[in-house]
Amino acid sequence: RALEQAQPTARGRWMVILDAYLNLDRFGIEMALEFAGSNEISALTLRPGLQCRSFLQRLIAPSMEQLLQMVRIAHRRRSKRDTSDLESSFLLVNREAFETVNRNNRMPGILNEAAWNVWGYQLENFRTFQGEGSRWMWRDADVRSWSSDTDPERRYSNRSASFVIGSVVMALVAVAGLAFGFTHRLDNFVGASILAFSAVSYSLMAISYFLFARRLRAAGWFAPLWFLSYLPASVLTFMEIRRGRNAAAHSSLDAKSQKTVG
Repeated sequence: RALEQAQPTARGRWMVILDAYLNLDRFGIEMALEFAGSNEISALTLRPGLQCRSFLQRLIAPSMEQLLQMVRIAHRRRSKRDTSDLESSFLLVNREAFETVNRNNRMPGILNEAAWNVWGYQLENFRTFQGEGSRWMWRDADVRSWSSDTDPERRYSNRSASFVIGSVVMALVAVAGLAFGFTHRLDNFVGASILAFSAVSYSLMAISYFLFARRLRAAGWFAPLWFLSYLPASVLTFMEIRRGRNAAAHSSLDAKSQKTVG
């Protein structure tokens, strides 16, 4: 309703709709405008990144996001986020396209929301773009409530904890294998294989940490020492999963009690 009231007084060729809690780089909107204008895009939506304020949280956040990402991949057979998440934290739209979508979808007495999300422009066959915007915009987050800040709709199960345990075991195997290879004489194929497997696993974990750190605006330089943040991240992830399961259980009980009363 607030957007409907503000729209008539807006001026200019482009309109930007963004959430109040979003932090923007000083060139964020300018870069989005330049990209949309040069590629003749009518509606552009960008996914914001995350950023922790304290130094220690910036060390732990990439490992925690890495663990939770494995859980999300394991549960990807559920409804995909891209098909269900029609709202955007940052939406840039062309005024002419907005007026067309708004006019075509307006019905008397009904609030028209088609022009305020990218889905409405896709239905009208306008050229749209959805991408990653963590370099220019981000939200503040806290590792003590990571799931609530990053993915509040996520539901966890017993399998979620199993995937986290498996990830921790693989990480420990990589570190232990490297320690074994550097402290023992490797004069056979088995020892060399253990060292090679551990080195590859360790390198992949370091690369993964670095990529997540870039997206989270965290400490990318800490990637070679990722294992130091993995244990506290694992503990916090287990706490997040437990908190999420308890919240889901309470919601289910409340729904059943309301149904019984009704």
